[in-house]
Amino acid sequence: MSIGNNNAVEFRNGEQEPTADFPEYSLWAAVLLATVEDLKDDQTKAAAEAWFTSTSREIGTFLWICEALGLNANAVRRSVR
Repeated sequence: MSIGNNNAVEFRNGEQEPTADFPEYSLWAAVLLATVEDLKDDQTKAAAEAWFTSTSREIGTFLWICEALGLNANAVRRSVR
């Protein structure tokens, strides 16, 4: 999986593991944390729950972000419940 255009960070191919040194890592980690916060707000809770339970692997989805960050999606889901 590549993130970015010019100096793409390659994840899950054994060449480079995701670390906080990459700007993209920080961006997607922030998206994940913001959505956790959205679960606490009545106005955004339904959308956040839909995002966390989605099975899509498109860019920006929960499963895609977990893969990019090297996280186990099921473990993340359990921890936010």
